[in-house]
Amino acid sequence: MKVSYLVTTDQSVPVISEQVGVDTGSTLEDNGLLEEDFTVYPFTTLLVPLQNPPSNQSRKVPPPPPSIPSSNNSSSKTWIYVVVGPLGGFSLTVVLGAIVFCLFFHKKKKHDSIVDSEGSVFRGTINGNFAAIKKINGDVSHEINLISKINHFNLIRLSGVCFNDGNWYLVYEYAVNGPLGDWLYYMDGDQNFLNWIQRIQIVSDVASGLNYLHNYASPAYVHKDVKSSNVLLDVDFRAKITNFNLARSTDGK
Repeated sequence: MKVSYLVTTDQSVPVISEQVGVDTGSTLEDNGLLEEDFTVYPFTTLLVPLQNPPSNQSRKVPPPPPSIPSSNNSSSKTWIYVVVGPLGGFSLTVVLGAIVFCLFFHKKKKHDSIVDSEGSVFRGTINGNFAAIKKINGDVSHEINLISKINHFNLIRLSGVCFNDGNWYLVYEYAVNGPLGDWLYYMDGDQNFLNWIQRIQIVSDVASGLNYLHNYASPAYVHKDVKSSNVLLDVDFRAKITNFNLARSTDGK
């Protein structure tokens, strides 16, 4: 099996391989690296091939910190380390989250439309529950075939299909808070606002949904149209990727 390893400061491929008990050459090969590429940058990920799943017994316990002499000067330094350490870690987390969010959801000048190129989406009520109903005039076999093969919390769920009067109607679960774009851009005086916890959760949800499509769906799929209007938010502001019109499988079918 292979696991993703988050690289920290002052680490190299041999150091990481030794820590987890694998051959350095295997790690280099799985990551497409050469022998001279021992140095990797902090906060990047490295694929590590493991023969067996990691266990608590295989983890190395770091040595205890050295004792600090008792004096007023050293005591004040200790308090500085205690306060600055957690604050620095928290600040770094916030900065990294902001960078990821800005790169993924960069601001556009024009607001995304809620109507896609192949059909209009309406809100309806079925058995007392809200549903998103997508009206399509054309071939829907590709989208239905794809969605019927995938099942993940962060991918919109197809509940049913109907054909009437020359049109197809695809019934999806209803995301009450609408598209993400409505919460990123102010339009007509709207003041929708996402706090940082919600933003980081949305980024994580989108990444989780795409990871499922790329690595766990059979066959694997590429969405090819990830944007703010194709990410819906449910009542808890959890993200649901939708609109698989352009999605294609990696096997070329």
